[in-house]
Amino acid sequence: MESCGVGVVFEDFFPLMVEQLGAEGFMKELSKGFRLLMDEEKGEITLESLKRNLNVLGLEGASDEDVRSMIREGDLDGDGGAGREGVLRPHV
Repeated sequence: MESCGVGVVFEDFFPLMVEQLGAEGFMKELSKGFRLLMDEEKGEITLESLKRNLNVLGLEGASDEDVRSMIREGDLDGDGGAGREGVLRPHV
């Protein structure tokens, strides 16, 4: 994931998070974050659910294209939403 123009790349913090939380704790935290951002009815992170939560991520100024790009990274089946596996799998 790119920084969306705010100067922070989330993945840069992963090694520190794994060191502090352990691998299992790190995955639990990522799962919590996924649940926070997902559309409860669809069970995945959608464009709309992510846009509603940009402030939680500190990305209030992200453009629609930035948000679409974030969704595409975790959209394994091409349905326009980022499922749990697509979001968590790259970090296992």
